[in-house]
Amino acid sequence: REITCDDPDVLVSYWKLPGRVLALAFNNDGKQAKSPVLTVDAKALGLAAKDALQTPFTVRELRGTDGLHPGQDPAPTVDPATGAVTVTDLAPHTARYIGLRVDEKAPVAEFQKQLSQVYARAGIDADQATPDDLLDYGMITPATRFTPLCQVKHATCEDAGIELAMWQLPDRILLAAVNTSDDAKPRNVSVSLDLDALKLKPELPWQEFIRVRSFAGPAPKLDYYAQTLALSGMKAKEVRLVAVRRY
Repeated sequence: REITCDDPDVLVSYWKLPGRVLALAFNNDGKQAKSPVLTVDAKALGLAAKDALQTPFTVRELRGTDGLHPGQDPAPTVDPATGAVTVTDLAPHTARYIGLRVDEKAPVAEFQKQLSQVYARAGIDADQATPDDLLDYGMITPATRFTPLCQVKHATCEDAGIELAMWQLPDRILLAAVNTSDDAKPRNVSVSLDLDALKLKPELPWQEFIRVRSFAGPAPKLDYYAQTLALSGMKAKEVRLVAVRRY
């Protein structure tokens, strides 16, 4: 097994994706809180990148609170020497979800360079750090394909003041929309998406679906049948980051 715990009262399950693992730790003791230590075989899980951004990997609590135990759960910690993960104060008969993630330096550095170029088009010259949520989203990988501003083919906008860039994986895209205008009045922007060409259109009824998520700016609205993405109230020199993903 790739994630284990010596405490017999703590049950562990996990799900794997390339470069990411979702682990569940359940305290089967009905009376006593535990602080279990999970032994993680990072190499077997694919979390042992040679050029990792964080050593040995990033760990994150995916559920901060629950209805039975109000308040913030203590953040899990990882021992940088051994890779062991400690889940502090795991309440009786309670499960907590722990995300493990490894980020390679080269793809993250390349993404930061590309993102800074996008923001520079809006007159924002400072280097742009990669949002942690984007790393959790699995958008930044060696396989991610970037299309610069004004070269995107399958996402278009008729507003001449809006320029688009895109990062793409087989099941998701991240779209950057830049309002290059100096118009003081916010504008409502409509982006047309060719979901077929982007390979985002669900093919299995009731089994596949798509979701939209904002990483910068208000929540967008996707009209699936019209294949349009609505970005409301874009201000001058504003950048929106919107992801569309097929599940």
